[in-house]
Amino acid sequence: YSDTSVVYQIKDGKTVVRILPGVPEGAGGEREIPWHLIIGTHNLSGTTILCPRKTMERGHPCPICAKSRAFYNDGDEKAGGELNVRVRHLVSAIIRTNQPPDGKKQDETDKGVVVIPFPKTLFEKVVYFMMDDDDDRYSKMLDPTYGCDFVIARIKKAGGYPDYNNSMPVQQSGPIWGKVKGKTSLSEKKKIVGSLEARHDLFALVEDKIPSVAQLKEVLSGFGDEGADDIGDVDAGEESGGTELSELDDGSGDGGLGESDEFKEESGSEADDDSLGLGDGA
Repeated sequence: YSDTSVVYQIKDGKTVVRILPGVPEGAGGEREIPWHLIIGTHNLSGTTILCPRKTMERGHPCPICAKSRAFYNDGDEKAGGELNVRVRHLVSAIIRTNQPPDGKKQDETDKGVVVIPFPKTLFEKVVYFMMDDDDDRYSKMLDPTYGCDFVIARIKKAGGYPDYNNSMPVQQSGPIWGKVKGKTSLSEKKKIVGSLEARHDLFALVEDKIPSVAQLKEVLSGFGDEGADDIGDVDAGEESGGTELSELDDGSGDGGLGESDEFKEESGSEADDDSLGLGDGA
């Protein structure tokens, strides 16, 4: 999957999006695609690399994670943080509008269906509203007919991580395309079907980009070799990078994003690093 032009980077200000539901397993044998896909990335000297341990929750050995853990165990939090994994969730969505800070609202529906990398804190905001036991208005947020849009409020703070605290769903529910209240026309129904058919195969976007253990060791060589071999046994499928898919979180939990018992997991998950390690344009 070489076309990374479908990736939409969240901009400062307020961006209104409609998150699309996952793709159910087809009668013709098409594989099921969840509504979100976890990816983990490492940044080494300006190069972004997918983490085989966190990406798609495969749990495969990662020499860079091992090296980061070794630094933390030695008390070097700065070096450990530089190598740490950063987690994001890819979702298929439609961009409605973007309004920059102190700027004019811009229509961005011409972009069609895109893939948006949600930082961990922003994704958790979405899940919070979907799973809120005290307010079930947003439990059907992803429904093509009865769901609602979501406002991403991104504030870039000088010297700090972007702030997404004011992000929240739009209160009015309605179809992806068409009137919030009232009858949906035939042309609008066709547009809804077209948007659902345009959802991206999130697996295909990343699975052939996950590096092998040997490739990661080579990249890591500039940082010394201590900890690089502390990754356990590697079978043939893991060494090659493979395409084996583990069970993925359906959005009902935290996606395995809790802090690791071994070292400070994802300490830089909100870093202002837009690269996804998926090739040019990502």
